[in-house]
Amino acid sequence: MPLITRQKVVAIKAEGTPGTAETLSATHGVMNCYNSTFTPDLPVVDRPSQGTYDAPLNSIQSTRAGNIAFDFDILGGAAAPYWFTHVLVPCGFSISSLTATAVGSSNTASATVAIYQDGIRKQIAGAMGNLTIPFTVGEPLQGNVDMRGKYSATTDQTLLTPTYLTADPPRVASATIELDGSALNFQSGTITIENSVVLRPDDTDPTGFLVAAITQQRVTVELDPEAQLVATRDDYGDLLSNAVANFVLTVGTTGNEITITIPNCQKIAVTDGDREGIMTHPLTLLHTGSTAMTIVSG
Repeated sequence: MPLITRQKVVAIKAEGTPGTAETLSATHGVMNCYNSTFTPDLPVVDRPSQGTYDAPLNSIQSTRAGNIAFDFDILGGAAAPYWFTHVLVPCGFSISSLTATAVGSSNTASATVAIYQDGIRKQIAGAMGNLTIPFTVGEPLQGNVDMRGKYSATTDQTLLTPTYLTADPPRVASATIELDGSALNFQSGTITIENSVVLRPDDTDPTGFLVAAITQQRVTVELDPEAQLVATRDDYGDLLSNAVANFVLTVGTTGNEITITIPNCQKIAVTDGDREGIMTHPLTLLHTGSTAMTIVSG
């Protein structure tokens, strides 16, 4: 019988021992995930023949790694949501109560991630990754994560049947977006937590790797606010003067609210744009300085 593409479940769990795969179950697949992909990274080493043989010798499979990426609903709440501990932590955040703080290259837990595909399980362990949060007016708040880890054997496993989270993700409506305390009229934007993820070599592990590590973190924001007079908001002047400002995005209401604060944002690119006849100034902001980005659930 054919295997059905859409019958997929993503499970993810932060690891108690970095690099040691967790045993995943339905309780780890509760997030509503979309567009999941598995990309193996299983290179081989060629061996040329010698003498009169034209065909090469058989190749030898080398290191064993892979990536799993997926979109997911972002939820808030009076208790720390599942994605805080099991997605944000392996993306370089520490969690304290309802606050996630970006710590970049500091040690945070890795994760075991798997896609269950109509009877097949594809998994990576010791994984860490990158996170993007796109936001568009009127649409639900969702994230995209791309995790890189060491390859686990692909096996036949029954599709998980989780009890999914039932709350709807908050819409980007009745929301607040501010730059240095001033509201912006915008249509869409993207927050990118770009981590430099490396796999640490380990000759004692069958994959050739120990665990992933984050060696650097770069946070940027792209958004498309309406242009303003220089006296109101001097985008080009701010670019020339290397000015910084605090960026704050609040979406949802109490009980299902997310507030993202990125301090000391420098405008590193400004362009002219048009949105249905209204002038815009698309901006790229770069998080600078030692004050960390935070994500607060409420």
